[in-house]
Amino acid sequence: YTQDAGCQDNGSNRLNDTKWKHVYSADGMEAAVDPTNTDRVYVSFQYGQLLRSSNGGKNFTSMINSTKTNENGGWVTPYLISSTSPNVIYAGYKNVWKSTDYGVNWNKISNFSSNRTIVALALSEANPNIIYAANYSNLIVSKDGGETWTTILNSSQAITYIEAHPTNENIVWVTLSGYSSGNKVMEYDGSEWNNISGNLPNVPINCIAYQKESPDRIYVGTDIGVFYTDYSSKIWEQFGAGLPNVIVNELEIHYGIKKIRAATYGRGIWEADILE
Repeated sequence: YTQDAGCQDNGSNRLNDTKWKHVYSADGMEAAVDPTNTDRVYVSFQYGQLLRSSNGGKNFTSMINSTKTNENGGWVTPYLISSTSPNVIYAGYKNVWKSTDYGVNWNKISNFSSNRTIVALALSEANPNIIYAANYSNLIVSKDGGETWTTILNSSQAITYIEAHPTNENIVWVTLSGYSSGNKVMEYDGSEWNNISGNLPNVPINCIAYQKESPDRIYVGTDIGVFYTDYSSKIWEQFGAGLPNVIVNELEIHYGIKKIRAATYGRGIWEADILE
């Protein structure tokens, strides 16, 4: 199996089975692998410089950047491959941009009034027409493939990540940064927001991942490790023996090997078996 990862100050690296290889320089940010073709890979570096490769990372060409969009990208600019159509890629600058040809050509599909850059994107596997985008204070959704957009959350805490439910198109979660006690994870059911922060510690929450075919289990990455809860119970437990009390910036579940992987700030990438 393969995995790509970005390392601040140390470029982007690719894992082939058990060996890591450095494939690109600069400040490595978000990286991705086409789920249907592992030779098609994507890397990025600071402020929205996104690149693509069709030969497994041997060569990269520019895909999209702030010069092409005339919009700023964040320090870490989010982008996503559609799980249903991997030729479709979304990227977030001030607005949401979409490519339907593996990142060759791009079109702007939103017209947001805020000058803030987008910090998170999510796509609904349950309904590919549903796209979520968040800047630091607003969660905005399109239910018609980007034709129209509606703000569904105004947050006083900085939004850090979005996770859409894989089979219920109405449900989405967001995580929040900062040190506001009890304001960490919010769940939306399509009409109302529910605070499911429960007993999470008062530290920034940086990311979230939903485990498919589970008792509605969600994991969150925090500034002091990983926690999980089932059934949106608001009762959270620390997860993953052996993981240092370290900032976790991203979580990904690899269902083929039944592992959850945590990308940390300064302590590398860790993995553990997902809960059965």
